[in-house]
Amino acid sequence: MGGQNILTLKETNEVIGQSGLLVREVDDAFELEIAYSILPKFRRNGFATEASGKCRDYAFENDYNDKLISIIVPENEFSKKVAIKNGLKLEKRINFHKKEMDLFAITKDQWKDLKNWTSL
Repeated sequence: MGGQNILTLKETNEVIGQSGLLVREVDDAFELEIAYSILPKFRRNGFATEASGKCRDYAFENDYNDKLISIIVPENEFSKKVAIKNGLKLEKRINFHKKEMDLFAITKDQWKDLKNWTSL
C-alpha cells in the first residue's frame, strides 16, 4: 500500500504536483504519511490542502490506519499550514534520514471529531 498520484489541473490537464500515502519508518515503528508536493507555479492555490485532505479521508474511510502523519521540514511554513488546515497537529520533532523534521499527526478519532464539527 502507498504511493503518490500525479495531480493535474482539470481545465488543462497540466501536471501540478503529486500527493499520496507513503509508509514511513519513524522511531522504529511504521507510520502512514500523507505526502504532497506542488510545483512552484501552482502553490498557494489550495491544491495541497485539497489533495492531502482527500488522502486523509480515503485512508481513514478505508481503515488503513488509526493515525496519519506528515513529516515536514521545520522551515516549511506553507506545508505546516496545509497540515494544520487538515486537522494535523505538531506532535514532535524527529530525526528522519539524518535531518531534524517536524512530525504532524492526526488520529482517526480526531478526524471524526473534525468531520462532525465541519458538517454542522
